[in-house]
Amino acid sequence: MMRNRVGHRFTFPTETEAERLRNISRVDFFSGLSADKLAQVASISHAIHRPRGAIIFMVGDPADLFYVTGVGRVKISLLSCYGKELIVEIVEPGGIFGELVLIDDSPHVTVAEALDDVLLYGYWKQNFKNIIASHPELALRLAKIVGSRFRKIERKVSDLVNKDVSARITDLLVELAGTRGDNGDSTGEILVRLKQQDVAGLIGACRQATTKALNDLERMGWIELGRGSIRIKSLHGLRGQQQE
Repeated sequence: MMRNRVGHRFTFPTETEAERLRNISRVDFFSGLSADKLAQVASISHAIHRPRGAIIFMVGDPADLFYVTGVGRVKISLLSCYGKELIVEIVEPGGIFGELVLIDDSPHVTVAEALDDVLLYGYWKQNFKNIIASHPELALRLAKIVGSRFRKIERKVSDLVNKDVSARITDLLVELAGTRGDNGDSTGEILVRLKQQDVAGLIGACRQATTKALNDLERMGWIELGRGSIRIKSLHGLRGQQQE
């Protein structure tokens, strides 16, 4: 699960400066910056390509870079001393991660893994601290992101104590349906590109219990399980399950 895939080939087309600037300008974190400042942000970035399954950093690695996702998704996880995975977040294109490097000098306490072939933009922390120093609004956005991620961890811990596996999966799918509505098709169904193992990591459950609960939801007709994906067929049914 945590090892790089061997023999997987991938390529990204050579990126022009204009394309990099356009990609970075779409990142919400940078919204409101002037064209000159966006150009500066783009100029100090380093393009990083990683194949699906590659580890970007591990627990204990030096925290030197702040990352912006350009293409693909990145999974951020906590690992127990027994190797059990709890997924803190899946960072979508345009999202950021590794933001704690801008706050202190401690090594990484999470694992970052490429869920797809990814194109990342990396920033050496001192260079990016200089950008933040001249734009206090970025410091405020950073604080909100850090706070939001800690609240997610707190909620996950609370759910582990107070909700069973089925309820946690239902909550997760309803949440994903709300944030990924652009993945819907003409029928109104929503495709969530996650493997069952990743669902288990997101809710802090074992694979067997997760598979059973997903199969139950599929039998009810509310979802359809695919290879590496879940199609939400009845969001109304899932929301009804939440209220029971």
